[in-house]
Amino acid sequence: MSENDLYDLKYSGYFLSWRGQRYSHFVRCRLDRAMANSLWIETYPSGRSEYLRFEVSDHRPIVSSFYPVKKKLKGIFRYDRRLRDNLEIKDLILEAWSSTRTEAVETRISRCRAAIIKWHKQQQLNSQ
Repeated sequence: MSENDLYDLKYSGYFLSWRGQRYSHFVRCRLDRAMANSLWIETYPSGRSEYLRFEVSDHRPIVSSFYPVKKKLKGIFRYDRRLRDNLEIKDLILEAWSSTRTEAVETRISRCRAAIIKWHKQQQLNSQ
């Protein structure tokens, strides 16, 4: 494959794409794959394939997606300790945290994170 400039696309899902009975035992192996050459990978850097569930066939269907621009990944959220004395941030967090008392802690933290990010973008502060 490499002699012909072919490479596997990055994939998600369970990659053993074929299943069948051989004599007395059940066999799974990777027969199907999505490939591209280096020019195609440079043109579509976010190309991915996804192995779907078995349906009617003994082969998993593969869906490949190509986008010319790589999707921007979210950065890691880090709380800026300089904001701890900011009354506006305290009110913002209190409102986001207590809007629904029955939600899970993870959901509440996520809502606080989103509120701080939105506020920070509106303020257009430069951390440097």
